[in-house]
Amino acid sequence: MLSTLSACVQAELTSPVGSPADAGGGQEVGKVSKTAPVLISKCLELLIQDLVKSASKVCKSKGAATVNVNHLREAVAKESTFDFLQEVRQSTCFWARVSRQTLPVSGV
Repeated sequence: MLSTLSACVQAELTSPVGSPADAGGGQEVGKVSKTAPVLISKCLELLIQDLVKSASKVCKSKGAATVNVNHLREAVAKESTFDFLQEVRQSTCFWARVSRQTLPVSGV
């Protein structure tokens, strides 16, 4: 999983963040060292791991067999670690797109 995340992050970070006009002087912006994508990938992996564990606890407390969108929303609401996700949690557009996807609880 880490290698997949690393490849995705690398692809995103190697392209300039904005157009030269946005940089205010035609300078290229968004350069990242070669080791940064690996560190970012690991951070994302740990964040997702914490989110899934928290949602799994909510799921088990409700007696459900699979983690669904409502379990993720409740996990984000309960944990102060996920405060930065409150805006996403409240966005109905985002959750409507992922509401049909479920994650198995076993093995978490």
